[in-house]
Amino acid sequence: MLDRFFVAYVTAPFLCGSALGILLLWSGVVGSWAFVAAVLVGLGQGAEFDILPYAISRYFGLRAFGEIYGYTFTAVTLGAAVGPLVMGVNAIPGKD
Repeated sequence: MLDRFFVAYVTAPFLCGSALGILLLWSGVVGSWAFVAAVLVGLGQGAEFDILPYAISRYFGLRAFGEIYGYTFTAVTLGAAVGPLVMGVNAIPGKD
């Protein structure tokens, strides 16, 4: 799909679906809706890591691809590592 359509048109549904999944989980859904929310989040994260190198190579070229991809991959990985910790801050007992 990335070869046929504008990158943002392919990426937007996946990232919006991931945001919807996070909102569903944040609202406290249970049962099959929690499964749907987890699938939406997983699709968004999977698409993010697949689309990232393609978009970088298309918009920035191959001359500095390694350096730019290294910086963006590091930022995405740090966000994925720190994000759950930040979201869990309110789950600490006695913390208001």
